[in-house]
Amino acid sequence: MDIALAAICDAANADTQGKLNLLGVFDQINVSKFPAKHPQCCVVFRVVFQKNEATEQNFVIKFLDQDDNSFLPTVKAKSASKCIKFEDQSVLNLIVNLNNIKLQKASDYRIELHVNDALLKRIDLRIRQSVPSGK
Repeated sequence: MDIALAAICDAANADTQGKLNLLGVFDQINVSKFPAKHPQCCVVFRVVFQKNEATEQNFVIKFLDQDDNSFLPTVKAKSASKCIKFEDQSVLNLIVNLNNIKLQKASDYRIELHVNDALLKRIDLRIRQSVPSGK
């Protein structure tokens, strides 16, 4: 099993043939003041299984702050029914849509993908207060 892609983006979708489309990949959100809301984004993982690997896996996506506290609810998924099978591999596109995320303070956060209770991939997300330009 390989994580071919891990990203935070403005929007994402996948078709039934395995094609994955991403729009506006980022790793930092800038806001003018706190508290704030980020209207919409997606967390995306593309998992590739080789032909001899079992595709039935338990995935957990955790949204954690610097103190290991959740800042969004944990997402759980099973992979077998969502995998797209090809001759030599299977592909799973995990897309989690997030709407109106409440941002309380400038900080560093992380999004973790766990598979069968083991950490497989981490995405860092920075939340910053933008500095007004001196006009």
